Amino acid sequence: MEHRFGERLPARLAVQVQGPRGLTASGQIRDISSSGALLTSTLRLNVGSRVVVRFDARETDADLQMAVVAEVVREALSGFAIEWQELSPPGIRAILRQLAVREAARRRAHPEVQETRYASRTADDPGGP
Repeated sequence: MEHRFGERLPARLAVQVQGPRGLTASGQIRDISSSGALLTSTLRLNVGSRVVVRFDARETDADLQMAVVAEVVREALSGFAIEWQELSPPGIRAILRQLAVREAARRRAHPEVQETRYASRTADDPGGP
């Protein structure tokens, strides 16, 4: 069951996803929160599957390279939603801080742009917390 906590922040973070039986594929985090993320990938996994998401320091602008264990909680057309095994892991908190700073700078630089964080929702992620 999905339990989303924290604000979702838009993201485009390249990751490697390792599923059951060692299946591995590239993916992209599309939005992220302290409890989970929406991830696009060619890897097809069932709800309840355990995955390891590997972030690369080059993608996060943070001095970290990490792997976070998660569970698939929802399927999407081009990927799946995951919930971190540990709520708000330290590495995820660092990424969220960095993304929040970027978003605030974007808003200051472009005050004429209305809040569009979720205006681009598609059938992949129809929304809802």
